Amino acid sequence: MRFIEPVKTLTANPKQPGYIEYEPQPFLKSYVRCFWEDTCSRSSSVIIPDLCVDILVYLDKENYVNDVRFSGVNDVHFKTERDSVYHAIFGVRFYAWSVWLFSMTDMSGSRNQVLEIDEVFPRLKEILQSECFREVTTAQRIQVVEHWLIDKLAQQNKLMSNDFLNAMDMLINANDPIRMKLLTMHTGVGMRQLERLFSMYTGMSPKAMFNIIRFQKMWHQLYFSRRLDVLDLAHQYGFTDQSHLTRHFRRYSGKTPSQLFY
Repeated sequence: MRFIEPVKTLTANPKQPGYIEYEPQPFLKSYVRCFWEDTCSRSSSVIIPDLCVDILVYLDKENYVNDVRFSGVNDVHFKTERDSVYHAIFGVRFYAWSVWLFSMTDMSGSRNQVLEIDEVFPRLKEILQSECFREVTTAQRIQVVEHWLIDKLAQQNKLMSNDFLNAMDMLINANDPIRMKLLTMHTGVGMRQLERLFSMYTGMSPKAMFNIIRFQKMWHQLYFSRRLDVLDLAHQYGFTDQSHLTRHFRRYSGKTPSQLFY
């Protein structure tokens, strides 16, 4: 099967206390961005668009699974409030374009939504709430989910449209804004068909997908270079000027590049 090149995505605060990411096994790396857990008792967290969707497993102090939800792809930033009932959260983070391969439904209507897990993955909650899942380490919990995902992928045996894959390749590899007419010429299909494919596979439009890809590329570059040069970023990513880039950044993070950087 043909794969989409993974994008190096980041959360708003990758090194916040209590938050740890774990890499999936090699076979799943094209589909799963990471497994993660958050054991910190902070009252709230800031969430930014990261091109991913999550299975959220809420654990109590006895390590029992209280609830399981599905968080669809986001194109807005927001703040989550911590529920005192939950002691920790275990997460499975998929790339937004890969989760359809595992799910029992398409992603239309899932954008900016938190859904009951049974709407997307029937019977998964039952598996996660079993006694064997309770008495395990994080590494063993990941192994259980990995086996389930591999089995699910084989059972579903889905194939994505080459038109969608070609469009995603173009969006991921571009820095400057792409005219939608150019995208349809590249794929050989009309805009309405592309919109339907993107909605079905990701819950987003091609334009929204590109904007968040570009935002994540900039945030990744800022975070790891530890050097803030807004003028250089504006030129590199096709913005007309610094204020244009700043508005783009604030739209998806709620902050300017300098505020998010520091």
